Amino acid sequence: MTGNNGEIVVGALVQWTEADTYGEVIQVENGMVHVRWDADGCPPQFRAASAPLVRVDLLGQTVTVKATGETAAVMRPVESSTPAWQCFVATGGGQNKNFSEADLRPVQVNDPVELFRQNRIGSLKQYRLQEATRWYRGLHLYDELV
Repeated sequence: MTGNNGEIVVGALVQWTEADTYGEVIQVENGMVHVRWDADGCPPQFRAASAPLVRVDLLGQTVTVKATGETAAVMRPVESSTPAWQCFVATGGGQNKNFSEADLRPVQVNDPVELFRQNRIGSLKQYRLQEATRWYRGLHLYDELV
């Protein structure tokens, strides 16, 4: 397995498009994808053909290692039977370590400046659509003709 080509395979880290949680693909067979989620309340299986799952793109991301709690920077994929990544861990003098993809979780960023740097703040078109929506909603409260 080399890289993250978006393919849903055993050991891949996925996110359900309707929830903000991560899970590990534990089985793919007979047209079904089985997932072990970090949070409760998510369905454990999906049809493979139409699964609302997205494989998490970890390349270049800052992640937390689930087993140890270490923070690391994802550098490159590692050849393995299940998805794995080489990461740089700064603690302990700084070293490269290999981790399975299922053991990594992206660090949640809430700082607007950092979101902008990562290009996760949205496009200008999205902003203008949201602004127009807010304007029409506000106008509707005061103008009966709208």
